[in-house]
Amino acid sequence: MIPELFMEDQEYTIIKGDTYTSIARKFYGDVICRKEIMKANDYIDLLEGETLIIPPLIGFEEYTFARKDKGKT
Repeated sequence: MIPELFMEDQEYTIIKGDTYTSIARKFYGDVICRKEIMKANDYIDLLEGETLIIPPLIGFEEYTFARKDKGKT
């Protein structure tokens, strides 16, 4: 499932148990994009109750489909 794409930064409040990987999966549907979230937030430690900026990924839909098709002949 591909999450709804967004064109502007989103805010997300960290909850107990969150990781950059779980947040990337939630917003982008793909954990590989966690580095985009990390960069947008200066690689801060995740603390419950803090707010993160979730940047939009322009062209992400095409990237996701390309990854799913990779290796298929």
